[in-house]
Amino acid sequence: MTWYLKNFGNTDEVMFDHALYTLDNHANDTELSKYFKERFSLFNPDQLNACALFVKYCAQDNTGFTDTDFAKKKYERYWKQYEEI
Repeated sequence: MTWYLKNFGNTDEVMFDHALYTLDNHANDTELSKYFKERFSLFNPDQLNACALFVKYCAQDNTGFTDTDFAKKKYERYWKQYEEI
């Protein structure tokens, strides 16, 4: 996520959205969803909040630099719950 934010708009990397895609909760795949829950169960509330804010940031990108459709879905359907207000 740090690399993404530092290099936003400054690279032609093919896998630039990789950080975003690793935050997919895989709601439609039982095995991957279980793995996701186990992996992120190690995160504290501040870390989960940081992930939520990152996904939200990607969802609000209007430059075409990131997969905003994916980010919007993941933020609204999962990560939004971890954003501290």
